[in-house]
Amino acid sequence: MTDLRVFRDEPFLRHRLRMIPLAELKRFEAFDEAKVTRLVAKIREEQTFFNPISVVRELIVIDGANRLEALRRLGARFVPCVVYDYSEVELLGNVHFIDNGVTTRLSEFSPEAGERVEFPRRSPEDIQAAAESGQLIPNGETFHQVAQSVIRLPIPLAALMSNEPFDLGAEIERRMTSGQIRFYPASVYVCDEW
Repeated sequence: MTDLRVFRDEPFLRHRLRMIPLAELKRFEAFDEAKVTRLVAKIREEQTFFNPISVVRELIVIDGANRLEALRRLGARFVPCVVYDYSEVELLGNVHFIDNGVTTRLSEFSPEAGERVEFPRRSPEDIQAAAESGQLIPNGETFHQVAQSVIRLPIPLAALMSNEPFDLGAEIERRMTSGQIRFYPASVYVCDEW
């Protein structure tokens, strides 16, 4: 039997999770208005933000454009983020299906019906140029694949709206000590998106 302690990466949680001022984060892709509207309603109702946004060291958001916009609209000052180096990220082109004016992504488990649209694979330099120029890439055209992610980390919305950053390090330590963090050394399917 495999010893999971070999794979568990506690330094990843301790050093990669950071509270970053929202104003410092840079977008390279547009957001999806319908998804942002649903996220704003969900976060406002629950008064909790759950899934940290993924960024690279240059503070470009590589996963979470819709979540970032939702937090901006809700008045957040700080955002929980997982920070990666681009050398750790595989940047892929995404696949969408367009059927009767409705667009779905291959990753969303929707029927593969309608016109298949494959987007080109872009480079980190393309992403950085889009972020710097403000000429945003349409939402969902790229897919940044990372080896480790953090999901379902509840942070009170009020803590993100505060003038002082939430002590994410202390929260991670508290959750680790109390056994509230579970590591899965395999692919994960999230069944409560949007």
